[in-house]
Amino acid sequence: DRIINNILQNHGQVQFSEWSMIVSSSCQAQTIHIDVPANNYQFGLVLQDGIPGTMVLSKHGGPETPEELCSTIWQDAPETLKECIVKNAAIRDRMQQLLHAYGPLLIPRAELEASMVSGGGSGGGGGA
Repeated sequence: DRIINNILQNHGQVQFSEWSMIVSSSCQAQTIHIDVPANNYQFGLVLQDGIPGTMVLSKHGGPETPEELCSTIWQDAPETLKECIVKNAAIRDRMQQLLHAYGPLLIPRAELEASMVSGGGSGGGGGA
């Protein structure tokens, strides 16, 4: 109730533009994935004991700038590629947008899984 009330207070009327139903005889937690649309609100009803709902990252990591990407995760990438990403303004701007949206996910899977907590049903860009 707290989450729905917060959404309604901050965003007015809420409409669900899509829905899905997942039916399974046995269910494991979802694999890590990205919900792309910004302001992506989700509602889930799990009808099985012991199955977690939506999980989100409790902390964010990963590179925040093209320079940081090139000096950490892509440190072994060809120098010409790194130079292109950092020096070409159009490519650098697009890479910055991508890192803003998905950079927090560019950490080892074990770190992602260790920082996941029950999200109470809200998601969004940059979440898992």
